[in-house]
Amino acid sequence: MFLSGGKGILLININGDKSSMEECATTKRFAIDSNVSNYQEMVSLAMTAYISGETNVDLYVTESCNSWGNAQDLRGIKMGTMSW
Repeated sequence: MFLSGGKGILLININGDKSSMEECATTKRFAIDSNVSNYQEMVSLAMTAYISGETNVDLYVTESCNSWGNAQDLRGIKMGTMSW
């Protein structure tokens, strides 16, 4: 967790395919910005997936790296086989 400009940023990494990530995401990580309305839920899901070893995780991302300059902005996380 990092603090930047009065907001918290959680950076996460995945073991899956990163080939379609935006060019700005040079570190191949994703950033969760504490200013988005579902921040706490996304952090909770990310930590739950990590702790439980869940491998069926999908990410909803934007085409930007505004939260942290070298990490793609994350806007949603889904665990399991449900649809968006």
